[in-house]
Amino acid sequence: MQHWKKNAAIFLTSQTISMFGSDIVYWAIYWYITGVTGGSGIWATLFIIAGFVPTLFLTPFAGVWADRYNKKYLINISDGFIAGVTLVMALLFMLVFKEHYWLLLVALALRTIASSVQMPAVSAMLPDIIDREHLTRVNGIYGTLQAIIKIAGPATAGALLTIPYVTVEMMFFVDIVTALVAILILAFFLKIPKHVKEAQIQRHANSKGYFEEIKSGFAYVKRTRFLKHFFIYFPIVCIMAAPVAFLTAAQATRNFGLNENSWELSAIQVCFCIGMIIGGLSISAWGGFKNRVHTVVLAGLLIGVMSLLLGVPFFTKNNIYYYLIPIVFAGSALPLFNTPANVILQERVDPAYLGRMFSIMTIMSSSMMPMGMLLFGPLADLFPIEWLMIASGIIILCITFIISRDKPVLEAGTRKLNEELETAYK
Repeated sequence: MQHWKKNAAIFLTSQTISMFGSDIVYWAIYWYITGVTGGSGIWATLFIIAGFVPTLFLTPFAGVWADRYNKKYLINISDGFIAGVTLVMALLFMLVFKEHYWLLLVALALRTIASSVQMPAVSAMLPDIIDREHLTRVNGIYGTLQAIIKIAGPATAGALLTIPYVTVEMMFFVDIVTALVAILILAFFLKIPKHVKEAQIQRHANSKGYFEEIKSGFAYVKRTRFLKHFFIYFPIVCIMAAPVAFLTAAQATRNFGLNENSWELSAIQVCFCIGMIIGGLSISAWGGFKNRVHTVVLAGLLIGVMSLLLGVPFFTKNNIYYYLIPIVFAGSALPLFNTPANVILQERVDPAYLGRMFSIMTIMSSSMMPMGMLLFGPLADLFPIEWLMIASGIIILCITFIISRDKPVLEAGTRKLNEELETAYK
């Protein structure tokens, strides 16, 4: 893979364009529904459900497809499906169905289905086109771009919607154009190595039924010690990180007397994303510790400590600017955690199972934090949020300590591949 820089540039460009367009339309739909329903809590809940529930049902099959078929084709088919759904929705709104808000939820659910196919394929494809020694750098850059889009997407959607005569259906065409551009970039400029294509053809020829392959994926986890432990720790950390990710706005509102129009609420989200950008750039430039698990441990310590600080009155009740400090550091910890975790899977998992492993990761990352809110959301009405921050921070620190002492996981974090996987990646 002598041309890994070219491959990385092509791939990251296509995915950034695709993500940016999708994020603009996502927020355009959200704000449109919020506006026309008067901020209805029921509609907001339905929006959240349509945005992540399809992932739970389809992602296991998406992992099998990523292991069977050409990942580049899967990514392009997903982008094409999203563009098609968005085009149909734009035409329906331009004609007669503009007051049928439920159609937007259907469109969002269909777009989520396509994204569920795309996400495991994207993560599993990187080792096919990037040299292993550069995976951390490329994953870090990818995480940084995602963080930038989290700021730029909502800002761009909001700016466009304030322009006179710009309607929500016009916004849909942004995603159509960006999806088509992303498809063309991947289709004509990214070349998949011959040995990767041959391996996919062989796996497809040897494939069984979908449910059997899903079952074999879980069997692979069961017989791989570090994966068994890894897939226990990861969801616990995700659940315990829910207060830092979702309750900071409520905490700041209570402690500083904010309202829905306060700039401080936007500042919290922006500072968290700025932290993610800093973390992504740091891991990309630095590369992390020699043992990737040590970088995960550092991130866990950072998340846990920042959660504890968000329970300390000096930061939470003194001044909003002090409050934003742990927010930035908590955001910076996410790329330090996710990037080496992804690279460990990309390096250590048999390529024949990589799509299925990332499908498990996708389910966990997309569902565990919302599940955490099912736990911490009601508790936030019964107890001070500071208590929840401290409790979750202590648990994260305990899990981090356990990870740092887990021998199978530590061995998986070393950069030396075993002979079997070394041969598979050649």
